[in-house]
Amino acid sequence: MDEQRLLYLAPGALRATEPEAVQVRWRTPAGSVTGQLGDALAEMRGDIHLILSAGDVLVTRVSLSRRQGRHIQKVLPYLLEESVLGRAEELWFAHGRPSADRYPVLACEREGLEQLLGWCADAPHVQVAGAWVDADLLRDEAPCMATLDSGDLLCLPDAGQALVLPQGEAAQLPALLGLEEDLFERIDTPDALFDRLLERFPLVDKVNLLHGALRPVREGQDGPAWLVPWVPVAKLAAGVLVCIWVLLMVQTWQYDRAAQHTAQASVTLYQELFPGTGRPQMIVREFETQLNRLGGGGSGSGFLALMGPTGEIIGAASGQGVTPRRLHYDERESILMLDLNAQDFSALEALREALQSAGLSAEIGTARSEASGVTARMRVGQG
Repeated sequence: MDEQRLLYLAPGALRATEPEAVQVRWRTPAGSVTGQLGDALAEMRGDIHLILSAGDVLVTRVSLSRRQGRHIQKVLPYLLEESVLGRAEELWFAHGRPSADRYPVLACEREGLEQLLGWCADAPHVQVAGAWVDADLLRDEAPCMATLDSGDLLCLPDAGQALVLPQGEAAQLPALLGLEEDLFERIDTPDALFDRLLERFPLVDKVNLLHGALRPVREGQDGPAWLVPWVPVAKLAAGVLVCIWVLLMVQTWQYDRAAQHTAQASVTLYQELFPGTGRPQMIVREFETQLNRLGGGGSGSGFLALMGPTGEIIGAASGQGVTPRRLHYDERESILMLDLNAQDFSALEALREALQSAGLSAEIGTARSEASGVTARMRVGQG
């Protein structure tokens, strides 16, 4: 790989609103330099490799059997639900080859990644060949700390963990992790870090974020040149066949609908109220069963028993800016998972105390400050 084509993006690249706000480091004949994304794209030619910061990408590992690993891309949003604050459908996941049934996994905001790729696509002389993460390239160096261009620290406690934090908090990290400070290798300058990334890039079995729908399309990889002009014709023919098939299916469905309208209306209502269940055979009895299950079967520990007082308390806290964003009910543990927005941490604490006063257990999980207030996840169960 031509080392002049590696582009290292500072933390915040996936949250930037314009290319000028993205700071990057790249290699020139005179050495590595820093500047704006547009400047680097204008100077480079050919394939480029984007190196994202662990400040924009979740770096972790998951343990799965070989059989489970065959479906890893489908189950990753559920496996990492407790580790991310955003909605799973808004995230982009990638994984690498397993080591002892442990898979390296990356997760980032899909919209930000697509926006970054769009800015790169506007550059006439470059093509993105892949997108990687600094912490994944340096995983064999862990535990280590490296100084970034922003002045913050990239910290790798081990191969499956990474975070970016201010310099002032670095001294506390080894003690919090139960590690000796001497164990951490120090990469003291951004230049040295960039050189280390260049060195590790061809040696590491790294995880590429650009796969599936985001895989770069390269000329000559879609088939022989003589076949390319016929691709639009083939797509048109396939589209016509699909339309004919859809029309036939709609006609068949309309014939059946006349005879089954009443029964189907009941089944549709049941499946809307209880998604994920199979087609009911005895609709009245199964409605009663589902309602008893949600009510806790008389034990007072089901969804309705939790949601009633929780909804009233959250409604009363709306004056403090507490707004629910999403809820998830874990039937096995009888736990409500609430994603909330609030004005500040004191409003969240007041809400937690109000829930406990109502005889419920309430714990604040992950939380972060934003420009509009505080976003947090709260677990609510029976006291």
